[in-house]
Amino acid sequence: MDELNIKVDLDELKAEKQRNFKERLWFITYWADYIKAHSDEEWSKQQAILIDSQIENARSLAKKKD
Repeated sequence: MDELNIKVDLDELKAEKQRNFKERLWFITYWADYIKAHSDEEWSKQQAILIDSQIENARSLAKKKD
């Protein structure tokens, strides 16, 4: 693609940036409320499940490449 032919709608970019910002603020508030409402033990267990599954998936993908 010729870089000179790329047209950018600056208004659309600004709108997308604003939507992204609002989504991030919503998620930060949601997550902070979640952490406040759940015990450290419960939250920690859930994080361990997520992290372990990501590691398992990465290992699985690495084996498929071999």
